[in-house]
Amino acid sequence: MSLRRSILYGFFFIVLAIGAAVAYRGVSAQTEADRARLSGMAGEAAPIIAVLDRVRKERGALPHGAEDLAGLLPEGVLAEEIGYILRFDTGTAPGWLFVAAPGGHGYELSRRLGEEARLLYQDEDGKGRWLWDPGDGTGPAPVDLDP
Repeated sequence: MSLRRSILYGFFFIVLAIGAAVAYRGVSAQTEADRARLSGMAGEAAPIIAVLDRVRKERGALPHGAEDLAGLLPEGVLAEEIGYILRFDTGTAPGWLFVAAPGGHGYELSRRLGEEARLLYQDEDGKGRWLWDPGDGTGPAPVDLDP
């Protein structure tokens, strides 16, 4: 292979690598714009979180199924059971998935963003926090959001 062709291939692979890195970045929760976007998504979950907190406070337990939320969800929010998971549809796909922790002392509410990335709200005994999981194997990390 000629030197000129080798240089051309090398340049091509560098451009591909940079393009892949930019495309993979997606929403990173590192920039103000990304945090604003995630805060908007978290705002969609705020009414769901309020209902879950209300049910726990009034009944002493988290909901076990969609029937436990009958008449409590705001207009436009629907709940459906998928096995042991509750899926909340807020009108913006994908929906929020609710899973109660073993023992019922907390829960996780999550929304998939892309193939692997997720925005999560974790609650333990009424204390919640937002987490960002980029889906790259590093695991979820706390993120400061203003829903």
